[in-house]
Formats: sequence, structure tokens, C-alpha cells
Amino acid sequence: MEYVFKLDSGKSVDLINYCNKILAKGQTDIYVGTDSINSKNSTIYCIVVAFRTNKSGAHFIYKRIIVQKIRDKFNRLWKEVELSINIAEFLKSHNIDIHTIELDLNSDKKWGSHGVVGAGVGYCSGLGYKTNIKPDEQISTRAADHILTH
Repeated sequence: MEYVFKLDSGKSVDLINYCNKILAKGQTDIYVGTDSINSKNSTIYCIVVAFRTNKSGAHFIYKRIIVQKIRDKFNRLWKEVELSINIAEFLKSHNIDIHTIELDLNSDKKWGSHGVVGAGVGYCSGLGYKTNIKPDEQISTRAADHILTH
């Protein structure tokens, strides 16, 4: 995977250089999350790295990945988990700490993602990451959803 992300303005940035630049400014928590949407012939993923400083605001960088349409909901959602972990592990390998991996999953059975919650949370937790699912407040997956739907 290429580790070039975009700012909200569309400008491309190197993931590691950008994270280090933000972290050098002071106490910042990093959140990683992924959302996806199916279009006619493809599945579009949006991976977000969100930066929250002093709990007073946040900004993010993102990367879109387009693959052949994944019709099976479990597999599409599992890929979201894998993409988030991939980014978290890449950042960790460069000594960048992740505050939370946010999974766009909901334990409420009325949402189709409830079947992935146990495996997704278990995978992230097993790797040592703090994990958050809906309906808890999320920064990165909300931003990813915004990118995908606007």
C-alpha cells in the first residue's frame, strides 16, 4: 500500500512526515478508522487518520482505495478492519502511537455490522490497540463517512 494521504484541501502528504509534523506541535491523540461504500461496480474505502489536540478540535488526512465491488457485507466490513490495522501497524513501526482504532461497527443487531464486532474488536485488542465501536463517539469514521458521501 502506498502511504500518501490527502488533506481536506486535496493536497497530498506523506503519512509519516505529516504525523511527525503534527506530533511535534504538542500533545495530540491519533485515531484511525475506515469506512466504505459500494457503488455500481466497485467498493470505495476511505481510511482516515484523525488528529485531536487538547480535546478542543480535530483535523484529519485520508486515503481512498477503490476495489472490485465486494457484495458480501461481512467481507466488506472486515476489509475496513484490516485497512485500519494496516495503517495503525505502519504508524507503530515508525514509533507513532495510536490513541484508538475506531471501527465503523455497531453491536446493535438492527445494523448489519453487528456480526463483525467480536472479531474486529478482538483483532484490534489482541494487537494491543484501544478500540471503539458505535454508538460511541467517533472522529475518524465520521470523517471517512463524510468523504465518501459528499
